[in-house]
Amino acid sequence: MRREIGILTIVLILSLIPTYWASRPIDPKTADQVPLVDLKEIAWKQIIYKDPNQEVIVYKDGEFIWVEHKAAGVIEVFRAADSPDANVVSLLSPLRAVRDLGVVAQENLGEYGLIQSAITLEIELQNGERQPVYQIGIRNFGTRYYFIKDKLTGNVYLVDGSILDVMAQAKTRLFERNLLGSEVASANRIDVKLKGKKGLVTYTVSKDGFDPQGEVSWQFKGGKDASANTKVNTWIDKISKLYGVKYTTITPSSPPVFEMTYYLGDKVLETLQIYKHREGEQDIYLARSHHTQASVEINQTRMAQIEGDLALVFP
Repeated sequence: MRREIGILTIVLILSLIPTYWASRPIDPKTADQVPLVDLKEIAWKQIIYKDPNQEVIVYKDGEFIWVEHKAAGVIEVFRAADSPDANVVSLLSPLRAVRDLGVVAQENLGEYGLIQSAITLEIELQNGERQPVYQIGIRNFGTRYYFIKDKLTGNVYLVDGSILDVMAQAKTRLFERNLLGSEVASANRIDVKLKGKKGLVTYTVSKDGFDPQGEVSWQFKGGKDASANTKVNTWIDKISKLYGVKYTTITPSSPPVFEMTYYLGDKVLETLQIYKHREGEQDIYLARSHHTQASVEINQTRMAQIEGDLALVFP
């Protein structure tokens, strides 16, 4: 009896060794660092993430990365964010494993959440192949790392879960909210075109160095009083803080309320158009720029205030 208990104890200990080894504290500098995929090294077409509640497809279209999000029969398309912590291409260039567990026996896959998991991450290549395809397991307790299984080879790995967290929260993490790109920070002139009493009028503001707090100071020579520069700087600051709420397929029903063109010398850096679209009994403000590449709904209350200030800033 004691001999049988001893044998069972040894078997149990041996079965726990892989789990213990996989869950040891991870030092990325000394971990296995097995490169699994590098988007910069392959001709990829799209990245596909699926879980029971959604499907997220990330793809290239020209110079920009786009996201198609499908959930509950609703499809939304939006530009992917450029921020480092949400840049899908960077997070997969490369994706490295910090543990390589090799092929794990079927009866042990449950320890890693890899038996019934319906969560997958796959890369589709330009030639139509889907390689690799990973099944996503559980998060390693107390860390940011997940267990994943290569469905082709059967190998199980432990990887940094940043890319998985971003894809799982695509609607909030991958959505590009900024209306303007970082290049507008170097602009030294802005032309503001809006409808005046005698038709379209263009007002020009130019950069006049920095104020004592280090903020950019814009100068409006068309102002009628000493407060003109203060008003225009406040107005431009409000524009810079506008953000997208959601991308939309709505086609504006009227010309822009105003249009802003940002220059560095004679070079156009960016153009931002603001529209007011009538939807039933409600006005919806939309923005479109080179950065957004599509119409974006923006904060309605804040935009209404900005429109209301136009007559005060550009009399």
